[in-house]
Amino acid sequence: MPRPDDAGRFNPSEIAVLVVNGTEFYDWLSIEVKIEIAAYASFSFTCTEFSPIPSAWTSLKFKPGDKCDVYLGGVHVLKGYILTRQVAYDGKTHAVQLSGVSLSFDIASSSIVTQAGNYDGYDWKRVTESLIKPFGVPLKVEGNISSLPFKNLQIQPGELVWSCIERLATQRKIRLGSTGMGEVLAIGDHQAGSGDGLVEGENILRARCIISDVLAAQKYIGQGQDTGNDEKWGDDVSKQRTSVSGSLQRFKQIIVSSETPDSDEGLKLRVQMEHNHSEGTKVEAQIVVQGWFSPSGKIWNVRQYPFVRSPMLMVEEPLGVRAVTFRQSVSEGTTTTLDVISPIWMNGGPNYSLGAP
Repeated sequence: MPRPDDAGRFNPSEIAVLVVNGTEFYDWLSIEVKIEIAAYASFSFTCTEFSPIPSAWTSLKFKPGDKCDVYLGGVHVLKGYILTRQVAYDGKTHAVQLSGVSLSFDIASSSIVTQAGNYDGYDWKRVTESLIKPFGVPLKVEGNISSLPFKNLQIQPGELVWSCIERLATQRKIRLGSTGMGEVLAIGDHQAGSGDGLVEGENILRARCIISDVLAAQKYIGQGQDTGNDEKWGDDVSKQRTSVSGSLQRFKQIIVSSETPDSDEGLKLRVQMEHNHSEGTKVEAQIVVQGWFSPSGKIWNVRQYPFVRSPMLMVEEPLGVRAVTFRQSVSEGTTTTLDVISPIWMNGGPNYSLGAP
């Protein structure tokens, strides 16, 4: 993506390009692009206004609703559209800030409008593909996700699409997120590999870390109920119970109630998800590195598992990347902030064949 005349002036791996309606724009004063395991990715670009300034906002080169693509160091990292345009000026300067989101944004802010809310017998993947189909956004599955169907599932019109599929994903032990390209990302059980290293005194510019057992428990107890039939009734369906052990050594037990009537297997998946979420927050860190690319030459991204070695943070283990924030400015240069967390938070299990780099 860099222009030919930039080759001698800029490091190609540090050139940010915003493509709006097919036209490439460079020379930004500052940029920020955030991709995370959440409903959508976002970006913010600041520039000096191009001259002459159009007389009407509909004639602007950048305006809300314009489709755009973001390239960092020649890598396509985000596909979406401009959401807001802000202008600030004084007697000497005139600047514009453009903010936008990835294609999955509308899923997080749109309501379910279907009148046929019966999804009995659907598994999570089938429900999700049905609900996101009108947006033209695909579903991307990583790892192994449950295909256990919901025997009785009624979805009420008015609930936000994202809220619905995330709620149901929790019941099936699926970590829900999105990609920079706008795909809905479903993360199931997988091995958390260990690749690039983040090492104190080498490539870590600055860092902060929280080690906490605030959410951890000794035991996670699931309680629920299923619908009865001729073969199963009474206490067998009305008093379901299962449990998963936690890491806490002192007495602390958490009750997890099933949101909808479900099978014994479904209740167990719900409790396992509660366990992974709570136990996965024991180690959380923000690590800032120079540039946008990892030591192996790949651009940083979510669901990578760098091995973090930092005596000051008291961390020496692989951690999962939950969010990546790419920044560039005159004052700070080109950096990446990695929000990392225990792999189990994103359903990542240990891979004992891989050690520290």
